[in-house]
Amino acid sequence: MITFPYKVRRSQRKTAAIHIGRDGVEVRVPVHVKDAWIKQWLTQKQSWILSKLAEQETKVATQTQLKWGQPILFLGEEIPVLLSQGAKVSHRSPQVIFDGTSFQVALHDETQLRPLMEAWFKHQAKQYMTPRAHEIAQDMGVRARLKQVRFRRTKTKWGHCTQHGDLQFNWQIMGAPKGVIDYLICHEVSHLIHPNHSRAFWQTVASWDANYLSHEKWLKDDGFRLTWH
Repeated sequence: MITFPYKVRRSQRKTAAIHIGRDGVEVRVPVHVKDAWIKQWLTQKQSWILSKLAEQETKVATQTQLKWGQPILFLGEEIPVLLSQGAKVSHRSPQVIFDGTSFQVALHDETQLRPLMEAWFKHQAKQYMTPRAHEIAQDMGVRARLKQVRFRRTKTKWGHCTQHGDLQFNWQIMGAPKGVIDYLICHEVSHLIHPNHSRAFWQTVASWDANYLSHEKWLKDDGFRLTWH
């Protein structure tokens, strides 16, 4: 008996894979694979899946909390979020000041904290990642294929490349070390050349980022710390 819920996603892929993330278990299989085979495979993998689900629960329980005095990641460093001690905060416009060691946040009430920090991070992502994506695309010789760079908070992917040449990133990636951010951009730009995860795709990634394996591992192991609870 399978003791956990799961979703099945069929596509033109050639192999089957199990992905365990914040939204649970997703089985990705070729279109011709039958439900009976999927159930048998999951039954065989059940012990491993349950251990991974337990790890996921631990990550969620230790997820970063956005509140006064608590640190959040920015460019790989833990930065505390502090209420600005400037005079008469209530008479000032809400704002975030990053001094290199802390976020000094001036606002009227605490309910403004999350939207204010989200807007600040999204602005930082636009300022750094948009020109960086164009720069990397230029290095790879695919500048003309890159149409636009967009940002939104997503649940399952840090980045995405559409068939039309649009790149989309989760702006919370700005909490990661700069090398990891650059790797993510490189990864998605490489999809402008190879719309898959073939050997040729990874060779393209490696030609630009020789340390891509360690950067990918950081995202896999520590990416949960970038999402605020």
